[in-house]
Amino acid sequence: MKDKKLKLLSKQCETFPPVNPESDLPLIVTQYLRKLGISPNLTGFTYLRGSIIKVINCPSKINSIMQLYNDIAKQNSTTPSRVEHSIRYVITLLMKRGNYQVIDNLFSYIINSQTRKPSNSEFIAIIADDIRLNLH
Repeated sequence: MKDKKLKLLSKQCETFPPVNPESDLPLIVTQYLRKLGISPNLTGFTYLRGSIIKVINCPSKINSIMQLYNDIAKQNSTTPSRVEHSIRYVITLLMKRGNYQVIDNLFSYIINSQTRKPSNSEFIAIIADDIRLNLH
């Protein structure tokens, strides 16, 4: 069953045109995250950047967030739970200390009134979608 899901996911990725690798996507994502107010010295910054790049290139990956964490964990020689926790920590810091004007423009309609922050998958999906739309 798991293999079937992975095959289906990879077929879905083939339907989206990949972003031109010459567009220097890591630099674009890095600049975007820094504009939000996320400090690049945080471990979660690297994990978040990798997650966003993967979702830009294959939007359906956001539907399998645990697989996304697994992919990022393998790339960085860590565990999926550390990836998830580090990304959550970065989002929490951002909501407390980030560029409020930019954050409000992007997330005002989705921020939960009790937690005052989007979930990891919501955050990744919104940022990836915004960057992808601006690239094409």
